[in-house]
Amino acid sequence: MSKTYIVTDYFKPVDITDNDFVIGVDIGCKYLMEAGISPNVALGDFDSMPKELICQLPDTTQIMRYNPIKAKSDTELAIEFCIANKMNEIVLLNSLEGRFGHIVGVINNLVYAYKKGLDITVISERVTAFLIDSFKDLTGYPGTYMSLYALDNDAEGVYLKGFKYPLNDAILPAFSCLGLSNEFQEETRTVEVRKGLLLCIIE
Repeated sequence: MSKTYIVTDYFKPVDITDNDFVIGVDIGCKYLMEAGISPNVALGDFDSMPKELICQLPDTTQIMRYNPIKAKSDTELAIEFCIANKMNEIVLLNSLEGRFGHIVGVINNLVYAYKKGLDITVISERVTAFLIDSFKDLTGYPGTYMSLYALDNDAEGVYLKGFKYPLNDAILPAFSCLGLSNEFQEETRTVEVRKGLLLCIIE
């Protein structure tokens, strides 16, 4: 199944195939070009992208330029493009560094995309983040940290298996730190929630 990659202020080698759709968001276009990848769409106000590099984008790239004075972030606009074009499985590459407001904005992007029916995962150099509303198998090395946060309301029927601190039919209160800094322990690790929405952060 093809994926959609949204590349913002960070890029790492990933298994992008010819069937995948690639969106370069502002400076993300520069990182893609340096990796020899031509984005299908270049999107944003391009306030961080050198003008001479914009001119080097191939003719096959659709350029969507926005006024810097706008009510939505470039990343949010990229997500809306995915919604409009019925793209579902999305990987968002973001540094998760810099201004704290931007980092919180990425979490808001996750929730916004979820409520619009998109399956989206955020990947940075050290962090992977996504939402869980039912069952999820997790991969990673023993000792890897995993944090869970209940969003909106208390999460009910939470099960954690294969972790240093397991849970069995537990309640994870909204906005609490009960799920902070758990650790991968066994080879098979699963997270399950019967009711609610969990933000999962692996680092």
